[in-house]
Amino acid sequence: MSDIDMNQALAKKLDAEIVSLHATTMKLHAETMNLRTQKIWYPVFVAGTLLAGGAGALALILRLTGVI
Repeated sequence: MSDIDMNQALAKKLDAEIVSLHATTMKLHAETMNLRTQKIWYPVFVAGTLLAGGAGALALILRLTGVI
């Protein structure tokens, strides 16, 4: 497998991971909206903060490795 093929495969894998993170974020948002009506906000806030931090860390890693 050439370097170009490997880079394209890695890019596809990372794109899939980003799509997965987006889907998880959308799911969390839907759950947040549901829980907000039930007045249970603290655990959702913590989970959202952790998810945002994880997404930011992933973006930083991708930037540092030169993928994006």
